[in-house]
Amino acid sequence: MPALHLCPWSCQCILAAILLLGTVDSQQTFSSTKNCPLQGVWPIPASCSFGQATLTCHPSLEIKANSTNPVLLEAINRYSGLLFTKFEHKKRGPLEPHLRELEVHSQESSITKLKRQRPAPYLMTVQISILNSSETIKQQGSNESYFMNVTSPVTTIVAESVWGALYGLETLSQLMKYNATTELFTISAIMLAINFVFDKLTSILPCNEFEITATPMIIRDEPSYPIRGIMLDSANHFASVDTIKRTIDVMAFNKMNVLHWHLVDSYSFPLEIPSRPELANKGSWNGKNTIYSRENIRDLQEYAQYRGIRIIPEIDVPGHAYSWGFAYPEIIVACPTINTTDIGPINVVPLDPTNNKTYEILMDVIDTIVESFPEYMLHIGGDEVQYACWHNDLDIQAWMKQRGMVTEKELEIYFENQLLDLLEKGQRRPIVWDEAFTDMGSALPKSVVVEVWDDSSLLEHVLHAGHDALFASGWYLDRQVPVENHTHWFWLDTWVDMYRVRFPDDSTTPGSILGGEAAMWSEQVSDLSIDARIWPRAFAVAERLWNKNAMDAFDAAQRIGVHRCRIAARGAPIGPIWADYCSHDTQNVAVINLGSANKDVHMTSGEISGSVQHHQASKEHLPLLPDQNHSTIAGDVSLMPPQTDDQITATLRKEVPKERLSSLDVFRGVTVALMIFVDETGSSFPPIDHCPWNGIRLADFVMPFFDFIVGVSLALSFKKFDLEGLSLNNETNKLDATTSPRQGPALRKATIRFLKLFSLGMLTQGGIDIMQYDVGHIRIMGILQRVAVCYYAVALMEIFLPRSKRYRNYNEPESTRGIMYGVPVPSSFGEECGRGILTPACNAASYIDKHVLTIQHMYFPENGGSPGDNDVTFQRLPDCSTCSPGKCVPPEDAPAWCLNAPFDPEGLVSSLNAIVTTIIGIHYGHILRRIQTPKMRMTYWTLFGVFQLLLGLVLHFTNIIPMNTDLYSISYTFVTGGTAGLALVAFYIVVDRLKYASWSWIGFKYMGMNAIVMYLCAEGGIIEYILGAFYLNKPENNLANILYPTGVFWGDSDDRPYKPTYNYQIMLWTIGFIGVWILVARCMFHRRIFITI
Repeated sequence: MPALHLCPWSCQCILAAILLLGTVDSQQTFSSTKNCPLQGVWPIPASCSFGQATLTCHPSLEIKANSTNPVLLEAINRYSGLLFTKFEHKKRGPLEPHLRELEVHSQESSITKLKRQRPAPYLMTVQISILNSSETIKQQGSNESYFMNVTSPVTTIVAESVWGALYGLETLSQLMKYNATTELFTISAIMLAINFVFDKLTSILPCNEFEITATPMIIRDEPSYPIRGIMLDSANHFASVDTIKRTIDVMAFNKMNVLHWHLVDSYSFPLEIPSRPELANKGSWNGKNTIYSRENIRDLQEYAQYRGIRIIPEIDVPGHAYSWGFAYPEIIVACPTINTTDIGPINVVPLDPTNNKTYEILMDVIDTIVESFPEYMLHIGGDEVQYACWHNDLDIQAWMKQRGMVTEKELEIYFENQLLDLLEKGQRRPIVWDEAFTDMGSALPKSVVVEVWDDSSLLEHVLHAGHDALFASGWYLDRQVPVENHTHWFWLDTWVDMYRVRFPDDSTTPGSILGGEAAMWSEQVSDLSIDARIWPRAFAVAERLWNKNAMDAFDAAQRIGVHRCRIAARGAPIGPIWADYCSHDTQNVAVINLGSANKDVHMTSGEISGSVQHHQASKEHLPLLPDQNHSTIAGDVSLMPPQTDDQITATLRKEVPKERLSSLDVFRGVTVALMIFVDETGSSFPPIDHCPWNGIRLADFVMPFFDFIVGVSLALSFKKFDLEGLSLNNETNKLDATTSPRQGPALRKATIRFLKLFSLGMLTQGGIDIMQYDVGHIRIMGILQRVAVCYYAVALMEIFLPRSKRYRNYNEPESTRGIMYGVPVPSSFGEECGRGILTPACNAASYIDKHVLTIQHMYFPENGGSPGDNDVTFQRLPDCSTCSPGKCVPPEDAPAWCLNAPFDPEGLVSSLNAIVTTIIGIHYGHILRRIQTPKMRMTYWTLFGVFQLLLGLVLHFTNIIPMNTDLYSISYTFVTGGTAGLALVAFYIVVDRLKYASWSWIGFKYMGMNAIVMYLCAEGGIIEYILGAFYLNKPENNLANILYPTGVFWGDSDDRPYKPTYNYQIMLWTIGFIGVWILVARCMFHRRIFITI
């Protein structure tokens, strides 16, 4: 990721003034952008001027800003990836009717010639200056303009507010062109060394492959209208939160700024109202699975805000209220059968304006909306009120007669006035559909915004009547003929007609045109198809509203294809408009088998986004997979046709694992394989076995690696409980950070998982074995128990500890050091003990463990078996073994503690320090979650890992705190934790970035995806049990004894040809042993068997 720097305000002001007043020499200057070489830039900027040079991005690109505005900082983080979206788009040339041959080809020729003549200058820095950085929540009057000077070595973006800076970054990202043939690596040797791993090797920030043509370029840009929106209907069909976020993302890519969220309509009431939960519980399509909780609203609100998008909610009343009646049938009116061109009589059931309870419920609904949405506008519908419903209700007619009302129009005016009073109390400005204007006439207050959708000629009447207006007529995306009298052979080509829409001049009318929106009604769309129905046609609406002079559909045709391909490369499943090539049209495709009688159906990841998490490049929804342009689905998905939505959801969740970090699976699998390797070969190769006491060897990395991985995984799995959001501070008019009360669900999940894992460790005692227990001597702690303790302790910290900036405060290491060095240990085994002595006989860990766990429940020695059968590491010290570092007969003068000192290598006290390793892991996980760009992730990981490693080595070699695996000393924690972090970096590069030599790590990935099964089966000796069941002539000649190097079948008369030495025979057996488990894991993966605790 480009580095971020904050620049002094004074220098930015001077720079801004120079840029705003000056011009660039040797440039062609235009008052409009019609002739600007802006292929792929969308929407077209207001004006630009350009030169003839080509700019190449430098690998050490920096983004500098003069502001710490959180929206800006998040945008810089996000666009550090979006600036470099790799994609390839081709069209056939002069035969294509949409291609301007002369302009495009002459430009490409001049660029090619320029590259041959001289090296391309570098873009070294992007400098962002915000003149007013206090604004963090977008308002109706927010200034969205920006100025950009694209030149070498510094490109400058100057904006009045943060919102203009966002749009400047988007334009810059669209100017970036991927050039796979560029080979301009003209950087210094020092810079090459620094960036080799992070840039050239991993292609994380392949700046040298991106260029900007026609520079120097100056762009002055601002929108024509303050509201540029998409109307998204989630009432007729429920839209998932992921789908809404994906829509928000593409809106931001097109500089749209309002999501009109049609929340409540006739067919469903999906909005949670805490004071009246039955509205959503009964009125939604399917209960909790189709309800937007307050947490969902907060999440979406924050997500949109960081992308410069306002969310305007809508409750469509009184004419579309059938869903309200599921909870409160008394507030709706039973209608006669009405034959309309709409979708049926359900769609015309209105509220009862004569019932006081109607307004009580409306007040509760509006109060919830006001509390949940900081947006000051609220759409209240008002369309398609069928008067016949009220006319045929005798009670309503009697009520009207008592109050002197003659027509139902008077009743509608009465209802609207009551509703408008409620909105005034909530300080919300109402928006209505144009029927409310035609029905109420002058009775409609002038402060109400009217949205014209049905008859475009109404727009002038609305403006002359003094109302501000929104326009949607001609931009209905659910229609095959959005613009009257204009149709096409291909329905998608109707995007061209959207350029035919013309706005009247509002400069002399009392009312103003605030903007407009493309409306996506969802009667015939759902998560499966909504992306392709909205886009790319809504691109046209976005451009028309951004630049009112952009009315040339032929000009737009030169840019829309490459822009569509760019959006697809960023992860949105948007199809083509006409015949062309886009490198991402064939990616993200899964195959779903709908039954033996049907053929396979190919679906993009967006089309099955209900079952597969779609990539989001955002503040809280960071991509876990390395490719920032798209997500991938491994393998085919085979589904039997279920009967219900719940069954479909359950089946999909079972068959398709969620998007996950492949390198973490590989790391987990390698750790399991390493555990098997050192356990089986350690006795034959003492240098790789556990260190007898102080020091570190290969086997000593296994347990810390497990603890580290637990921490990384915990940060990712607890993501859904970490709902830090934004709320509007009424005093400062800014967004303040808030934290949702999700501690209960998180605690429940953590507790259940801890109990499962700890109980499993107690039952299996390290592996699946013949489960016979002497309860009086059962070992309480063990590997799985330690993992469970580390998980639960850090989970509790993650749930309950306060935050410092964006990370938890973890102070646990101080307590462990206090125990190890502060507890007085009485003399024992003839040794003089005390405080801070870390010998086998006198360490505080053993002293505390034997009093808490009791000796009977520890690893050694009085646990019901022979002490000589328990391989405690210090028994291999020279004091305790005549063949040290191996274990054999103790010396005659061996101290008493060699055979009698109680010890548990996974005891309680040492597990406290093990928790520190899990804390280290969770910090790596938070970096993964919160840092979007892989380069910055790896930079932080590497620096953190190297620091820990060096600190641990210094503590050890200065003998301040020696490394000790059994005591889990802090120096040992730092060395192993730092090594684990660097190992994660290595796996991340090879697996997720390069995807290099997959044959070498794919097996470990399979093992990692079912790590708990692999661990239990391998440690439990399942293979030996299976092999032992097959024998030749007599049971002792079973396959286990034949194949295993020390098997009784061969004995001393082993005369096998080419037999290896004993030690290496053990190693070959172990490698084969690991290979078998890789095959088992591969089989489980392809059968979609994923077992977790």
